[in-house]
Amino acid sequence: MRRPRKDNAFTLIELLVVISIIALLLAIMMPALGMVKEKARSLVCRTNVRQMTLAMAMYAEDNKGSSVPMIHSVGEYWFHQIAPYLGDNDYKDNPEKNIEGSMEVTFCPSTKRPSSADAYWFGGLNKSWKYLGGEGSYGMNLWLQSGKSGSFGTNPPLSNYPGNWFKKYSTVRGSVPVFSDSVWVGSWPFEQYEPVNDFMGSGYGTPNSPSFPDMETAYMARFLIDRHNMAVNVGFTDTSVGTLKLDEMWSVKWHQNFRTTKSIDLTKPYRPN
Repeated sequence: MRRPRKDNAFTLIELLVVISIIALLLAIMMPALGMVKEKARSLVCRTNVRQMTLAMAMYAEDNKGSSVPMIHSVGEYWFHQIAPYLGDNDYKDNPEKNIEGSMEVTFCPSTKRPSSADAYWFGGLNKSWKYLGGEGSYGMNLWLQSGKSGSFGTNPPLSNYPGNWFKKYSTVRGSVPVFSDSVWVGSWPFEQYEPVNDFMGSGYGTPNSPSFPDMETAYMARFLIDRHNMAVNVGFTDTSVGTLKLDEMWSVKWHQNFRTTKSIDLTKPYRPN
């Protein structure tokens, strides 16, 4: 004789149905949760870029309107120089001992710091860079640096482009990029462009490499990373911050002679006449 079913008991079929419904709801919600997490990371990234941009503006105000100098040594490079304006005086001279704390602002939350004892490394889509003891996820528009160097190692001297440099940070007009998501500490973008291997950071643009026949087509690539849905966060000299799609990076004036255009096809070479 069958026992009568208790009212509060589930049959196996009912339990499987409930589990299926829960699994379906999770499948629907997970992509949405992923999008929310990415938006949150991008928002934190924008806040970081804003703080760094404001720090640079304060530095210029305290240094007769000039931006950070072009000196490649510990204590003198851009992330050392703006550290006091971000609340970390110790980082300026001892960056490796003061990575934690206030200088976390130099890291996009979409990137991680590699566990490595190397003196320096290039970053990538989800990896920070390291240089002169400092680490981070953002790069500077180096056309804004003060004090032009006559030589850059084996690369052609950028002093061959005197008209590109901004004379003084305080006199820059319009929305000129200062900081952006980047795979390296900074770059000198030209409007010329050669398609990169990918937008993961592996095609960061090494001048004179087989993939890049000249430096003019190489340097923009350091900012062309798919970090925020084919976009990067950019801070400007007027202290505003925006999110630019990668094909919109030519819509802003990176140097004094930069010929802007609304957008370009990233799969084709671009060399304006």
